[in-house]
Amino acid sequence: MNVDGEYALSRISAAKLAAAGKQFGLAGEAEHIVHSMRAGMVDAFESARASLDSNGSEAKEIAGELMAGLIQMPMVLKGEAGRSS
Repeated sequence: MNVDGEYALSRISAAKLAAAGKQFGLAGEAEHIVHSMRAGMVDAFESARASLDSNGSEAKEIAGELMAGLIQMPMVLKGEAGRSS
């Protein structure tokens, strides 16, 4: 799926994602949904990474690299993980 013609998550802004939500009938709640998703993303991936502890060092290394890339994305709210309004 693309958002305003963009496929790369690293180039999709929160405002454009919320606008896309409005196309799907989420006009009143699109911004809240986007904010909640952005705020909870780091915690969700951290939880998934923690569940890999028994899968060996290679799995942990891959998960660490994924997290390093994830927190670089503009869509991710790093300082607000776990807080949603």
